Amino acid sequence: MYLTQGLHRALQCTPDATATVFGGRTRTFAEHTDRIAPLAGGLRSIGIATDDRVGIVSLSSDRYAEYLPAVLWADAVLNPVNIRWNPAEIAYSIDDSDARVLLIDDAFAPIIPVLRDSCPGLRTIVYCGEGATPENTVSYETLVADSKPVDDARRCGDSLAGIFYTGGTTGFPKGVMLSHANMVTSALGTVSTGELLSGDASFLHAAPMFHLADRVLCRRQHPTPSCPARRERNEQAPPRSRTSALNRVPVPPATGGPRRNRRCRSLPPRPPRRPR
Repeated sequence: MYLTQGLHRALQCTPDATATVFGGRTRTFAEHTDRIAPLAGGLRSIGIATDDRVGIVSLSSDRYAEYLPAVLWADAVLNPVNIRWNPAEIAYSIDDSDARVLLIDDAFAPIIPVLRDSCPGLRTIVYCGEGATPENTVSYETLVADSKPVDDARRCGDSLAGIFYTGGTTGFPKGVMLSHANMVTSALGTVSTGELLSGDASFLHAAPMFHLADRVLCRRQHPTPSCPARRERNEQAPPRSRTSALNRVPVPPATGGPRRNRRCRSLPPRPPRRPR
């Protein structure tokens, strides 16, 4: 199995079912996929090659839900960045993971100059917010509209799916490398609990979408050969609400043994945290 398999299944079985709801935007699985394939093509057009890292610093949204499969579709590697970090920590993870392209929204656009100065390997920044596209960035919507769709690479098995960084509460954040097999097996473990949504229910992204708790719980709601499609609701709840919801979500362990990012060598001094 591979992480985009559920999306293909939904496109075959329930193309007109609601896939995402965000603010005033509602998209079906057919519409959702019609944006993912050209987004993957757009990533290829700006230089993303096999196994390249594509990061994102953004609040939860329907575009975040498109980024996750599109990067895998393009045969690349996910790097969802912790939005609770300070700019120095965000820059460290982007540089350490060797991300070539970064998606960023309105909430984090002010730190673009810091990221450009601190991440020499970062070639392109794609603006995925709702406002005007900042200078020297690529418009997400333009990238989707102007790019040709590409075929799904169908990465699977031991192929690297993403680099997910630890929170950094007891030391500097460390990159954990998870394969497709790690993440699919973990999702199947939650499916075995039988706690699936009914076919007409919605899955609310209460946990921030960078977090593995959201990834695993969202993945188990995606259709498998025996499960119908479920819609996702992406809402930007107040930080306190998101945190309290996250603390109530159990995170099943990924099997197969996660690997730390091999690019981690000697760690620089830990940057100071922002005062709370």
